[in-house]
Amino acid sequence: MAAGNRHLRYKETLGQMEESSPGIKADFYLGFIERVLPLLDGVAETERGLVGECSRCGSPSTAEVCAFCRLAERAAATAVPSDVLPLAVGQLDGAGIPLEGHRPADER
Repeated sequence: MAAGNRHLRYKETLGQMEESSPGIKADFYLGFIERVLPLLDGVAETERGLVGECSRCGSPSTAEVCAFCRLAERAAATAVPSDVLPLAVGQLDGAGIPLEGHRPADER
């Protein structure tokens, strides 16, 4: 157990309590849910109002352009031309020499 980590100790204690009183973990969990639900009432509606659509792909997003489209845009801007990409491992023999038919474009 990590020094100062109380969560593992709580988990261990709950496990011991469950052994001596079967069903206590379920009661604890269900009681927690019962007490928390009123506090969360209306949060989903509020959160739902913050989500719009990506202007490019239409996926749900809290920004004008979703994270995936932003990432794809960055990747496209830094893309390396295929003729300078290294050969895949399966295109090399055991000594690291390109197999026949798998030579870079400038060596063909």
